[in-house]
Amino acid sequence: MLDLPGMMYPVQKIQGGVAHEEIAKIANQDPDFNPNIGIVVPGKHDAEEIHSKIARRIPKDYTILHLHKDMTPEQQQRVMHEYPGGKIIIATDVMRQSITIPDMHYVLEPGYQKQGDWRLGVQYLRVIKVPMDGRVQLSGRVGRTMPGTSVDVELEGYPKILRDSEGNPLVDEYSTPPIQRSNPANYVLKLLGVGRELNSLPLQDKVRSDEIEYAKRKLERLGAKALNSFAITDVGKEMLRLRLDPHFARMLVESRQYGRAVELQTAAMLYACQQEGITMAEAHSERWRLLTNETKSDMLAQLDVFTAAMQFDYKRMQSFNILPARFYKARTMLRQFAKDYKFDIDTLEAPNAEQREQILGSIIAGADMLFVSRGSTYSNEEGFEGRLAKSSVVGGQNRLIVGSPLVLEHYRSERLKSHSVITNATAVTPELLEKYAPNRCSYDNDKLVLNNHGQVVKMSATYFDGKPIQHESIKPAEPSYETTQVLLQELLHGNDTRGTKTERLREIRGEIARIRRLLVHESNRKDDFESIMKSVEQTVTQWKDVKVKNMHELANVLHKRQVHEWLQNTLMEESFETKAIMDSAPKNLLVETDSGIVMVEVEYENNKAFILAPPHAIANLQSVAGELGERNIYVWSDSAKKNYIGLDKAIERARGGNREERRHGTRSRRQRRGRPQY
Repeated sequence: MLDLPGMMYPVQKIQGGVAHEEIAKIANQDPDFNPNIGIVVPGKHDAEEIHSKIARRIPKDYTILHLHKDMTPEQQQRVMHEYPGGKIIIATDVMRQSITIPDMHYVLEPGYQKQGDWRLGVQYLRVIKVPMDGRVQLSGRVGRTMPGTSVDVELEGYPKILRDSEGNPLVDEYSTPPIQRSNPANYVLKLLGVGRELNSLPLQDKVRSDEIEYAKRKLERLGAKALNSFAITDVGKEMLRLRLDPHFARMLVESRQYGRAVELQTAAMLYACQQEGITMAEAHSERWRLLTNETKSDMLAQLDVFTAAMQFDYKRMQSFNILPARFYKARTMLRQFAKDYKFDIDTLEAPNAEQREQILGSIIAGADMLFVSRGSTYSNEEGFEGRLAKSSVVGGQNRLIVGSPLVLEHYRSERLKSHSVITNATAVTPELLEKYAPNRCSYDNDKLVLNNHGQVVKMSATYFDGKPIQHESIKPAEPSYETTQVLLQELLHGNDTRGTKTERLREIRGEIARIRRLLVHESNRKDDFESIMKSVEQTVTQWKDVKVKNMHELANVLHKRQVHEWLQNTLMEESFETKAIMDSAPKNLLVETDSGIVMVEVEYENNKAFILAPPHAIANLQSVAGELGERNIYVWSDSAKKNYIGLDKAIERARGGNREERRHGTRSRRQRRGRPQY
């Protein structure tokens, strides 16, 4: 039995089987009684699958009800009604969040839920194991008005949740605090208004410092925070008054210069977009496209749909695949905005061509991020790479896109998959970015860069938020001290192969790679490597007669001055020092197993050892680990097909760790024998 706060009646806790099987079992266990059953699943897709699997397996008297956030309050209220033949409620997390349905007999816990997260400007919708506090919360949905039963079940397509020897699920005890998984820019902006910093507050749950710094930089780009100062600007004060995310608030502030009609249209667009759009995203549910001719902006398309829906009743909205619940919520927020700022919402109409251009300018001024085309995907300066959403009206042929990054996770066949998409996409050009967001643009005149042929060129470029958006001119550079510096930086510190067609350059690069391997990857002497490279750089730049403008010419000069021989002699292959390093970093280890001696391969990176071993040899690796010195050791099994894991964990699994956990472990994106991410 469970003892829960607020529980008035006993709740029995039991372990069940697969979710849809368990529902059918409970529904059919007593022909004279149809108990009310509730189950909470991660998403609407899971709910539809369970519905289809139980529809013909339960008594006909049952009523199957759905409960999710995209239902209107009236629709959600139906789950509270009494149904003489019994009811089965298939809900998403909205049921987990303190709602009490008074006549529930059973509540089923599959153990997984979707949870929003935020990391350095990227929004995530993760699928996580429900922590213990969430499990207790769901169990509390029964036992408040009558005795009930809480059943742990398995969700088909999801990995089984492991349990300890006493049957308790091996999950986190507490959920991640909301402040640590939401956009910190919202908090930072509010505190700017009162002259406080987020990390100075005595919070029990601290926000990561890098997240706070990222939020500050974002607010600076939006013009809400003064540069190099913790002071709010006049624009920031206006943004603070709006019930919108910071980049949406910046768009609305920008729209005010174009008149009240455009401001009202922009507000309607933003409140629709802040509901994650008011239209269905499924490929077979896109009749809403008939309401817009927009091909450049998903946000403007949402405005077109919103203005049309203002004249629709509930049924007509559904016929055009508009989500009424989201529309009603966006309209309620727009009405509150209209009341606060003295607008007449009845004057809202679709924008004309001029107004559309002005709203586009407002979108650019408050743009969240810029993405540059990479063929079928788009990437930003922070390393995010994703595709346009399938429901986007924006064509993929555009080179530059502004929008917001989103990563969606889901399980298929017990494997966690993720999809990176760009939401609220709007196609832009360098000219539009310079026109509507000049404060976010910067310029480099005659910047020296190395092209793909190993030649130094002068490039004039335009940047938006630090990301190059346009190369205005490119011309060959003349030999100079600066040109030599560019070439040396690429030779000594670069990792690509630009200009390596000549034998002389390959020889020098080979010697540098050898020294890097020994001092950086196979020992702990990274500082020595950097010192050697700095010495080479200083020596070459002191030669007054060096006149080079490409890697080929630099290689000739370095060979003429016998730099390659100097590098060879720095750590000679036969030297005692080189042998000592190589002896402490063996390429292979001999491991004794029940079936004989097995040779395992060892690789090194940043003085860490990575072992590639067959499964039957992993359990005995501890006996040879001493040969690798004090290095951190990681193991990759060629049968498990997983990312590298720590030595102790690998040995523990090999010596009898739970096979089910290994079988259903999540594959890493870095499965290609990828190194652990630090």
